[in-house]
Amino acid sequence: MKLNSFFSLIGLSLLVFALSFSIVSVIEFSQVKKDYSSLNFIPSEADLVMRLDAKQLGKDFVKRILISGKSPLFTAEKTAMQLPSTFHFSSVDWTYPVYLFLLKSQKEWATVTIFSINKKGGFVGKSTNEPYQHAFEFNDKGFLVSGCSKESFLDVKRQIESRKSTNWNALVSKKESIAFQSSKLKLSGIVYLKGNDFVVESELNYLNPTRKIRKFLQPDGFHLSTILPQSTMGLISSQLNKFVDFGSYPSIESVSLNYFGIKPPYFPQFQLLVNTDQSNAIPRFIQENNLATFNDNGCNIQFGELMVTGKEIDAYTYSLSTVPEKKMNYSTTEKLGNIQGDLNKLIQFDNAPMLRMLLLLNSKSAAITQFIEKTKGVSLQSMQDKDGKKQHLVFKIEMKPAHNFLDEIILLLKSWEA
Repeated sequence: MKLNSFFSLIGLSLLVFALSFSIVSVIEFSQVKKDYSSLNFIPSEADLVMRLDAKQLGKDFVKRILISGKSPLFTAEKTAMQLPSTFHFSSVDWTYPVYLFLLKSQKEWATVTIFSINKKGGFVGKSTNEPYQHAFEFNDKGFLVSGCSKESFLDVKRQIESRKSTNWNALVSKKESIAFQSSKLKLSGIVYLKGNDFVVESELNYLNPTRKIRKFLQPDGFHLSTILPQSTMGLISSQLNKFVDFGSYPSIESVSLNYFGIKPPYFPQFQLLVNTDQSNAIPRFIQENNLATFNDNGCNIQFGELMVTGKEIDAYTYSLSTVPEKKMNYSTTEKLGNIQGDLNKLIQFDNAPMLRMLLLLNSKSAAITQFIEKTKGVSLQSMQDKDGKKQHLVFKIEMKPAHNFLDEIILLLKSWEA
């Protein structure tokens, strides 16, 4: 679960979806104690840290989110965790913040939750045989380690007790009930609700792209534009080589996509702009691998019955489209990326009822579909600060009238527990 790209905020947002719905149960508004001693136990190698002010959010909902064996956050691949006999909630002091972080050990990720406890020796339960769930006490704190083997747990425990912590001061400065920080991305932010909508705001150290300017599509349908760091491009190439080994791929600097749904006979409808680091990289790659037939207007790439038309915009930009009749509008920009549009385009199957029926046959995919249908739009905007050292990111899910994000997320999570 390594977060290593500009748009890792999307993955982060998915993680906090489940956490954010707990705000619906605000039962106490008294001030949570300003104690940040738990930060001293979070290793420098932690990939993502979140702070939950449990008293403000409602401790019963925090229990359900953090500990439930059926929570999508903590379900192991093969064995769903069982509910607690590993530890006791009665010893937790809910007037202190709860911290959650991800830590990799022996090639698997552990989710660690830190509680402040008021009863020494009362946190760890009698059972120590729960699969993928372990607990221990250290320095008046209770630690729940989930989703990993016993061997990995012992390694995580050793790392925590060594107290080789890094600087997590960004979490101290955030006053909202849910805050997060990633040391690897140098990213920090907050999660909150605005009316019926869900918002994540964060500050990200500026990424240095290989080019200063690039071409992005004007948003239409469901729109995604993003730069691709070299590490991400390497990962994409390795995955593609598992299916079709072309050896090396062009170095792609950024991509811009407009997606319009699926039309018979089950073909995706899209426009795609690809910006490369080297000139004429895409046409050269297509020619060298005999992937298309060329004509005066560009080329045609055939995938079975699906036809993709390609055209060179300039030496560094190439377009691909399955809707050549639709005009492609684009502009030159210095932006690193954005998301904008209607999530419903992802589940739009024009005159293809069989696809929709297959989607609704599975209860989980049906629940996701029903949630998407109640959204009005999604966006991720990036704004550079004056000195050019940071990007301010705002991710937002806007709901349709009469639909509340929290209510719909609760319904979605219930379907995962069924």
